[in-house]
Amino acid sequence: MLIEFRHGLGDAAQFTSVLKHLQQFYPHWNVDVSALVGKHTCYQGLCRQIFRLRDEEVDASHYDKRFALDWDECHHDHESWPSTKVARCLLEIFRLTPRPELCTYSIETGEQSQAAAANYLSEITGTSANAEGRFPAVLIHYEGNTSGSKKNLSHALIQQVCEDIIDIGYVPVILDWDQRSPLIDGQRIFNPDARHPLWQGKGTGDAETLAALIEASSLMIGVDSGPLHVAGATTTPTIGVWTHHHPVHFFDLADHVRHLVPRNHAQKAAGPRCLDYFEQNYHHRVYDQLDLELRSMVLSQLSDSEDIHTPENLANRDFLKQLTSTAYNKTYYDEHKQAGLDYLGFGDWQINYGRWLVDTLGWANKKVLDVGCACGSIVRGLGTAGAVVQGVDVNEYMIQRGRQQWPDMTPLLHICDAVNLHLFDDQSWDAIHSAQVAEHWKPELVPFILKELHRVTTNNGLFLCFLDTEELMTRQGRNAVDEDPTHICIRPLEWWHMQLKAAGWEVCTGEYAAQLERAENSYLQEYDWDWFLARKVTL
Repeated sequence: MLIEFRHGLGDAAQFTSVLKHLQQFYPHWNVDVSALVGKHTCYQGLCRQIFRLRDEEVDASHYDKRFALDWDECHHDHESWPSTKVARCLLEIFRLTPRPELCTYSIETGEQSQAAAANYLSEITGTSANAEGRFPAVLIHYEGNTSGSKKNLSHALIQQVCEDIIDIGYVPVILDWDQRSPLIDGQRIFNPDARHPLWQGKGTGDAETLAALIEASSLMIGVDSGPLHVAGATTTPTIGVWTHHHPVHFFDLADHVRHLVPRNHAQKAAGPRCLDYFEQNYHHRVYDQLDLELRSMVLSQLSDSEDIHTPENLANRDFLKQLTSTAYNKTYYDEHKQAGLDYLGFGDWQINYGRWLVDTLGWANKKVLDVGCACGSIVRGLGTAGAVVQGVDVNEYMIQRGRQQWPDMTPLLHICDAVNLHLFDDQSWDAIHSAQVAEHWKPELVPFILKELHRVTTNNGLFLCFLDTEELMTRQGRNAVDEDPTHICIRPLEWWHMQLKAAGWEVCTGEYAAQLERAENSYLQEYDWDWFLARKVTL
């Protein structure tokens, strides 16, 4: 039997599953395959003989059967195997029932292709393979040759992915045969294009060599195209990124491949049965924001630490990198707004935040001072929840903006430095609130600030503080280089506890931790924050 297969690399990799079925069901058949150059190396060990279309003449008269496969997409709703081109071919052409254990891809690699891949990766990474035979390289394929609008990723996203990869000590390699990507520079981001000796003068990629290259790399990232399907025939951790196609129709089974699919991916599947099969048999993760979710998956895979590289932590790090102001003025406000944080923003977040604290800590009708209140949105949230609240901030511009935004709060917002709360008498406030402010204080002034807060707080009054600490920085993978330059007081929580004790405060976080964390609307269930509660004691 002769099978003519005139399709691209991804289809060629998928077709290996059909050949495995034929070997299993009809071991006595003599199957020959003619395929395009570069794709023909998919089939070593899976058929009797391989011919290169356009390079080799095949006498079809020597065969009992001849198939010229169209390789159509599958839009059926199968419940027991992937609803892919493989299944459609098996069912309609060869009248075979797909077996899930055979709905996988296989490509043999020889010593020559393995050596060529290792030489290339060693050259660009400047190192040798690790104990698992992998180099610190990440292969990326983000632009397909067909249906680009349904699969391609943006240059901007991949640029950021490459920067992340480089930051943690890996080398990005973009698979792009004709150098369409503007990201390739040959210095930091590499590309073995079609002219590279790696491909032995074929003028295109070669399936066997590509499989060897992927097998010797640490990670593969791909869209619905040839390299992703070749990766399915390896053991290398792989991330498949999907935008408009659904993997249950375009990719078969592979335990080492994790599919990143949009929240509405169910709409892209043919029906409930194949969707259920996908949910049960495909490793996958749903995304709302592709840029953050993809970067999170990549960094988590390479660092083996999902807790650090969460989408939320990445968003925060990206935000902080955009900040340059070291003064508390209009520029400070404008930079934060441009980076995505408008201190004039007020809505459900501030309202629910205020309700959480007022209800849990019993601050209804209590006098609360918000220290470092910015424009006053949290002051408004605490007040809406029932506290009697005012705010102070050293940034005159932001206080003015808050007064303009909410004229009814004009007498509640004050320009004042926490080290000298000259506007307030001793024991004026039942509680002090401060959120993401203490890291801005000059360390040498912290003892004076804590004593001043102690002065204006009633006996046994509480001081609640959410702040950035060394522990938080470690958990979130942050560093001083990329941090907001006004974050000049990043210290361990224990340091803060010592400072509080010296200033007349008694740390009482443990007394309130359970109720603050377990409250139905607790923000501690949603955000990774460090914090403390302290009670004023009489000096």
